[in-house]
Amino acid sequence: MIRKLVNENTNEWDRRLPFIQLAMNTRVVHLHNSTLFSHFFARKANGFCNYTDDEGTIISQEELERLQYMTEVVFPAAEEKSKETQAKMIKGVMQPYCLKELR
Repeated sequence: MIRKLVNENTNEWDRRLPFIQLAMNTRVVHLHNSTLFSHFFARKANGFCNYTDDEGTIISQEELERLQYMTEVVFPAAEEKSKETQAKMIKGVMQPYCLKELR
């Protein structure tokens, strides 16, 4: 991804890292069908808005409930989905190497 963004200007690759990090964290991962950002923060990523004058707030009851839901429902479901996907991938890779029973 870095190579695509930098092209021939290799001296400025480090300036592209924040964009690359955002792109990687907000893309849907095939393994569990969700974004890394949503798993880590239990919400969608913010859009490109100016939050400079926005005052921060203490976590609300709704946000606490959402975190509890993520812990009890979403994370276990993502873990199960990941394990299923990994099992399918392993089976697909190992299939050609399995010995068949000789008669």
